[in-house]
Amino acid sequence: MRSRATSLTLAAALLPAAASAVPTPTADFSASLPGTTVAAQPELAGIVIEDRMVPFSVPASWGLVASGRVQVRTVRGPDGRLTFTWRIFSDRSSTVPIQSLEILGFPRMPYDANWRRDVIGTIAPSRVSGEALSGWRMKFVFLSPNAIAPGAESRFFFLRSSATASRPAGIRIWTGHASSPVLLAAGPAS
Repeated sequence: MRSRATSLTLAAALLPAAASAVPTPTADFSASLPGTTVAAQPELAGIVIEDRMVPFSVPASWGLVASGRVQVRTVRGPDGRLTFTWRIFSDRSSTVPIQSLEILGFPRMPYDANWRRDVIGTIAPSRVSGEALSGWRMKFVFLSPNAIAPGAESRFFFLRSSATASRPAGIRIWTGHASSPVLLAAGPAS
């Protein structure tokens, strides 16, 4: 019996553990995202205050196109803080993979960033980055071979803020060097 308990303990130790969110600095940065769960971060559970699908299209001058929808969700946690969450669905008719989601209009402040292991979806972002180029911009990056291929969908990924109120912000979908127009999303009120 003891060897069976030891085997189960060893097997549990070999499973990937859910990590906490990755804190983002307010200076230029790039950080890997390990994924997390509500069990590891109970503050991610809460009341959905906005959940909508936003269509996008990324035209390119050479005829390649990506299109689909972004699920834009805002969740109020038990502490009143807002988590801004996205999930990307690429249409089967797309001809190029999606490589990133860019966030515009978020205040330059610390966030907790990551993606959810415990919800639906298949492709997770590998990195989050921020840079001060004509304003503060952040990106969730889906590096090859984990780009979102035509017909695929991402996992939910998020920025948890200290804000308790929201205001309009923007997002863009990127396929390499081409992007969608700015799409309306919610962001934290500073």
